[in-house]
Amino acid sequence: EGGYPPPLRAVLQARLCWLLPSWWAFGSSGDEADDAAATLEAFTLLAALLDAAADVSAALHAAHALCSLLRHSALSDLAAMSPLVPRLSAGLAARLPLCRGDEAQLWLLAALRELLQSAP
Repeated sequence: EGGYPPPLRAVLQARLCWLLPSWWAFGSSGDEADDAAATLEAFTLLAALLDAAADVSAALHAAHALCSLLRHSALSDLAAMSPLVPRLSAGLAARLPLCRGDEAQLWLLAALRELLQSAP
């Protein structure tokens, strides 16, 4: 992350957020332990992206990916990511003052609502 110039870093972060739900759509591996680890890694990645988003666009992509994963996760997946709820919430909230328009703020707030409603 640190070696890339900010514009390229933002594009890479946004593309990664776009790919994550696409990868997730292919389903489980069939191994519960492996799936639980992959779930935690996916949500941890989104938390890291929200923490270090290069710009608001990258943060909005991360918020969109988060909502997609939350809406399509099993209850066991949601339980696995529950320790990350405070970090994900803080990442979403930290991006609110950086938004230039109401629509971006509303999207982040909607993602925060989705997260809090989905948390076990």
